[in-house]
This record gives sequence, structure tokens and C-alpha cells, in this order.
Amino acid sequence: MIRFISNVVRAAAARVKGSAAAAVDAVARFLRPSIRLVKVESEFPKRLKPHTLYVLLEDGVPWQATMICPCGCAQTLDMNLLPDEKPCWRFSSDRMGRASLHPSVWRKIGCHSHFWVRQGRIIWAIP
Repeated sequence: MIRFISNVVRAAAARVKGSAAAAVDAVARFLRPSIRLVKVESEFPKRLKPHTLYVLLEDGVPWQATMICPCGCAQTLDMNLLPDEKPCWRFSSDRMGRASLHPSVWRKIGCHSHFWVRQGRIIWAIP
């Protein structure tokens, strides 16, 4: 679906005297927004920032993650990172500090968002 939208935007931008690359980048940023990683030691901040994944560490071990839902509904999403409790997500970050969560995050109530966090990007599930 993203390739289709990218191709449509690229074709439209080529017809209009504009930058096709800039149009494709704008669509990609909208469909796959960046997620900033913040690791905290004691507790989550009282006000969470959008497009930010907070990971709570205890003795350097990640045990909980939280973020504001990327769909725009402003709900707080809490993900357990401890394998002893269910449901459980696995957290990883690469050398560039880009976060990934496994498996996907799927809200069963409210906005019903379903997405992955992969290398600091939101990847939306296609229904």
C-alpha cells in the first residue's frame, strides 16, 4: 500500500513542477513516523511526548515501555517487557538508538490501532 501511495505521489509530483522526492518523503513521514527512544531509570515522566517510546530500566534491564498511541487518539499504551508476565513484548535497539518492539502492538479497544515499532519507525498493519 505504501508503494502504491508513493507511486501515486511521485507521478503527481512529476506532472506538477515540484520535487517528487520531497513529496514521497512527506508521505513516508506521515505513514511511518519516527519514534524517538528515551530510556528512564526511575519512573516515566508525568507528561509523555508524542512520537516517543519510553523504556523503563531497572538495573539496566528493560521491564516496561510506554508511549502515546501514534494514531492521534492520545491514549497511553503500556507494554510489559518482563517475560514472566503476559502479554509480553521484546524490546531491542540498534547502534543508532532506534527502538524495535516485538510482536506488534494491537489495541483491542478504543482506536483499534495495529502497528509495529521497527528501527524507530511505526509500520501500520494493513487491515
